[in-house]
Amino acid sequence: MSPTPSPRTTTATHRHAVRFTLLASLTAVGVLLSACGGLGAADPAAQPSAAGLNPTCPAGQATSPIAAHPAPSHSVVAVLVQTNPAERNPAAQAARTAAIASVLAAAQAGHARLIADQIGATAASGQLAANLTLAGTGPNALFRDTSLACATAAGRTALDQLAATHGPAGVDVLAGLNTLAEHLHGLPRKSTDVVLLGNLVSTTGPLNLTTSAALANPDATIANLANTGLLPDCRGWQVYAIGGGVGTNLDDEQQAALRELYRALFARCGGRLVVWDTNLVQFPDPGAQVPPLATPPPPPRKSALGIVLTLPATEFATASATLLPTAGPALTRDLNIIASYPHAHLDVTGYSDSTPDPAPGGNQLLSAQRAAAVSAWLEAHGIATARITSSGAGATHFIASNSSAQGRQANRRVEIVIRSH
Repeated sequence: MSPTPSPRTTTATHRHAVRFTLLASLTAVGVLLSACGGLGAADPAAQPSAAGLNPTCPAGQATSPIAAHPAPSHSVVAVLVQTNPAERNPAAQAARTAAIASVLAAAQAGHARLIADQIGATAASGQLAANLTLAGTGPNALFRDTSLACATAAGRTALDQLAATHGPAGVDVLAGLNTLAEHLHGLPRKSTDVVLLGNLVSTTGPLNLTTSAALANPDATIANLANTGLLPDCRGWQVYAIGGGVGTNLDDEQQAALRELYRALFARCGGRLVVWDTNLVQFPDPGAQVPPLATPPPPPRKSALGIVLTLPATEFATASATLLPTAGPALTRDLNIIASYPHAHLDVTGYSDSTPDPAPGGNQLLSAQRAAAVSAWLEAHGIATARITSSGAGATHFIASNSSAQGRQANRRVEIVIRSH
């Protein structure tokens, strides 16, 4: 039979167990605090903020190396910020603050990679302010929650600092987009949501929107950028432009042209403009899309040669002869009218506005290619090839003034003439 321990032995054992438990607890707390940089009351940055826990994160966390890729299943949320004195009004600031909160909440919920850049005035001005994954790490739930809080706080700090910084008076938005594309290059991801916060009127560099020609003909501006290899690689981007025209002196027509330019730019480089607004109402919003600048097709009209059917240039991809899916209803309408004249010959002719196209072949070649695309669609839908003559007329036979964006857009068209003789 084992001897009964004495009271002195029992007390010593108890004290040893308490000491061990206390030491283990202090060690765990110490590791937790070191993971977050310390949460001591002496550090003002470590105090809880109005938004919740705001721990001091490890130095350099906000700008960790780009090479630290997230898992392929993660999404990437990128924010490109531009702030200048002209747009620093209470409404713009409130919209920017709300947008940052929405972006962070969505990124945290999806454990997304967060990339944040700032637009500057020169081609070398891209500034990486944040590069981190909003996902907790550690051996247990407490460690993971604290790690996630650290990452989120670092992202919030970086974005708040960008939003509060007075940017230069002149900005090179195209350089900012290209820098962001470089930072996103090679990151495995299932989606890329890009939020552009701030004024997008580029005033320096190759995309200088203060010149009358740049906004007057968005198609020609983007074609020139594409031909010179300056467009960013925005494949897969879903772009939310918040405050793109805020703080400018642009009139309604120029505001519409600015929106159309960026819609066409992202379509050309492989992305999609999802939202153009002063507020980020919903994020993410995968079903949204900014439509092309509306140009309703003119009704059929009679001419000396016969009945004229018009297909607007907005039914084609920007600076391209590729028909958009939206062209289907308009072409079907034309096909139904053509069916009433089963023996008539069809003249399909492409036209452009007066703005020179710097691409090889210029306006004439693109107008001919668009006419050929319409002819091919008609042939694919039962019209005999022998009934169709296709040609490009380029910058001739204008139907509106070339002094306005709307007039130039009306002049860019394809006409189908159902010949009466």
